[in-house]
Amino acid sequence: MRLRRVLPLVFVAAGLAACATPPQEDRISELNKVEADLEQVPLEDEAAGAEQSYRRYLEQTPEGVNTPEAMRRLADLQLEKVYGVVGAEPDSAMPTPSRAAPAAPTVKERPGTEQSRSTESDSEFENRTTLHEEYSSTRSEREILSPDGEPIPDGPLEAIETYEEILSSYKNFARKDKVLYQMSRAYDEVGQPDEAIKVMERLVTEYPYSEMADEVHFRRGEYYFTRKRWQDAEQAYHSVVVVGPESEFYELGLYKLGWSLYKQASYEEALDNFIAILDHRKMNGYIFERYEENGVAHRVTDTFRVISLCVENLGGPEVLEDYFDDHGQRSYEDKIYANLGEYYFEKLRYDDAATVYRSFADLYPLHGMSP
Repeated sequence: MRLRRVLPLVFVAAGLAACATPPQEDRISELNKVEADLEQVPLEDEAAGAEQSYRRYLEQTPEGVNTPEAMRRLADLQLEKVYGVVGAEPDSAMPTPSRAAPAAPTVKERPGTEQSRSTESDSEFENRTTLHEEYSSTRSEREILSPDGEPIPDGPLEAIETYEEILSSYKNFARKDKVLYQMSRAYDEVGQPDEAIKVMERLVTEYPYSEMADEVHFRRGEYYFTRKRWQDAEQAYHSVVVVGPESEFYELGLYKLGWSLYKQASYEEALDNFIAILDHRKMNGYIFERYEENGVAHRVTDTFRVISLCVENLGGPEVLEDYFDDHGQRSYEDKIYANLGEYYFEKLRYDDAATVYRSFADLYPLHGMSP
């Protein structure tokens, strides 16, 4: 999620209220007589001070063009105070989400292949690699509040009411997409995902070109994927992928789009997306010869394994040669063949494993891995 320090909000709050304070003459000339205040102010105090500034501004200043913006920032601060999340600013970038999936126990065996996962079944692998994506550390706070039946804090509920008031009372507010974005997150944080998805659907319908649309589409995909609504998830993830590699959710979108198609038995289309992940990594200078060093939970390693599952469902070892004939050769084909051979070897399907290894050696007799 887009995490922001609250300090810039303090400056904006001060700016909004500055018009009520008369300028002091000769202030600059007096600065050399003022001792610097070096005492550090805790971030929580900054947030509390900013919130008070916005409240005073809204109470004491006549309604004007800055009113909805002050309301939005006040609501953002109320979320930040409880969940540690600050609203996105117009020119801000969003950190890449990280996977919170646990790593399965592994033992590295034969060289040139992925780390052995004989302790992890195909179903366990699928469950692990399709876990709901986490956006930030704020989820744990919500999980403590809702499942135990404790009352939701007043701040987030007041923030939701403020967002709704902005949307209903200020039709021409230029940042309504940001209001919808924050409101959907607020509903999600207080444990109301069905309300959150309604707001997200409204955001992508009314503001399809919002700077936050790719994240919102990804969140929509996660909502539908966890409810096994595979076609809806496919559509949402596809909306992320079409944004292109410039989206920080591009690779995640490809990965979950591939799984959404896999769940619908569209194995060749799923394979296209998983291959696209490896192509994307290759274009960005990824060194496939070192991918085993990153551990079993690494997405590249998992991508090689799910490619093996797709190939198996498409008919087995003979599929690979035809696939690359149709879609173009890849420099990392040896890793795909090696992982597929390892997959069959672990299943004790020795004839299929031998067929895979023999196929690669026949196709590329001079390749360094063929021996």
